[in-house]
Amino acid sequence: SILYTSIQPIWQLTTMTETTNESTATMRIVTMRVDSAELLIDNVDTYIKIGSGIVLNISFFQNATTEGMRKAVKKLLRLPLLSRGQWGDDHAPESILDLTPNVDVLIVPQANLVGKASSSSSGSSASSIRYNEQADKDLARRLYSEFCQEISIAAAKALAPPS
Repeated sequence: SILYTSIQPIWQLTTMTETTNESTATMRIVTMRVDSAELLIDNVDTYIKIGSGIVLNISFFQNATTEGMRKAVKKLLRLPLLSRGQWGDDHAPESILDLTPNVDVLIVPQANLVGKASSSSSGSSASSIRYNEQADKDLARRLYSEFCQEISIAAAKALAPPS
């Protein structure tokens, strides 16, 4: 199942940054393999829960495009990020598409992934985080929605019987 939007055991953490031809980052994705995960979505008592699968935290830079996002989805779905067995056993990692429908996916918008730490101008050890390159809310919401749709479409195609 694919769900949009407190992680239990984390097996592996992978960061993927999609870039343009000029090597400028357009989006950042952090993946977490999990036995199970749940996310509080209303700050009160409403949770989204998944079983064994992957959590995708995504963020977009201001120069992100639909084309770049689609390339990232294709790459992400084919990367060997998951394993059927326990971490470190003899099972080779497989892609999300290879394991569909036996893998859950939780997609979480995480705007702060595109922030950059910077030192204080006064020379003190204090730092700050700057979000100068972060996509504006409208662009980020649109791309997040399209990202979720692309993942769903790819999963449906993977489940469709061969024609």
